[in-house]
Amino acid sequence: MANGGHIALVSGANRGIGAEVARQLAGKGMAIVIGARTRESAEETKAAVEREGGERTIVPLDIRNPASIAAAVETVQTTYGQLNVLVNNAGIDYDTDQRASNADLDRLRHILEVNLLGAWPWYKRPCH
Repeated sequence: MANGGHIALVSGANRGIGAEVARQLAGKGMAIVIGARTRESAEETKAAVEREGGERTIVPLDIRNPASIAAAVETVQTTYGQLNVLVNNAGIDYDTDQRASNADLDRLRHILEVNLLGAWPWYKRPCH
């Protein structure tokens, strides 16, 4: 790893911004831990990281699930022994189709659970 042995975990790295961040960090010489809800959905990002010459590991990661987070942390600790960069990119449902006056509150609660609260358990489980 050219970048001082730095390890980066990117959640939601299976597409879009997360995939591009993972690719660019790999291009800087970082080892990339690709976090995605399913291993299959991360295969394209894995190939892009490899094209950049980067080391990569895929971890199944659902930020709504504390057991999934704990398993990802364990994988990072076992594989690398440290985590230097965490990009909390996972998120769902860009809800521009709703208005405050008629919003589906169950949908909004689900969005908040994932997009806001989903990032918090990371702070309880630091990788050293």
